[in-house]
Amino acid sequence: MQDKSRARISSSVAMAAVIGTLFIVIASFAAYLKADATLSQQRQKQARVETELITLQPSGFEPGEIRRPQGAFILGVDNHAGVEAIELQFMRADGQRLNALQSPKRKVSWREVVDLAPGEYLLAVANHPEWTCKVTILPR
Repeated sequence: MQDKSRARISSSVAMAAVIGTLFIVIASFAAYLKADATLSQQRQKQARVETELITLQPSGFEPGEIRRPQGAFILGVDNHAGVEAIELQFMRADGQRLNALQSPKRKVSWREVVDLAPGEYLLAVANHPEWTCKVTILPR
């Protein structure tokens, strides 16, 4: 009788060990899946950068004003003004220049990732002071 009891106890202990091991494996796998999903969401957030597209027409920039929340975005300018080479200037509303870009001849588009502090900015063309686009960055 004792042998049967010992066998049952041994069998129960072995079964408990197997169940415990399975529990640890399942819990570990669940934690891995959760961590992988979190990383995937972070990658998607990092990969999603919005674009603000501005078109330079013979009459100036369209749109003439952009308002957006603070955060990195791609600022894009397409030159459809019929002027082959342009010098884009990006400055704060107080006139402090942030960036100047000489557009090579026949290049019709320019793209740059920008991350600006809240405030007002101006995109302009150096030799056409009437061509401007106001960019307002709103605080979060």
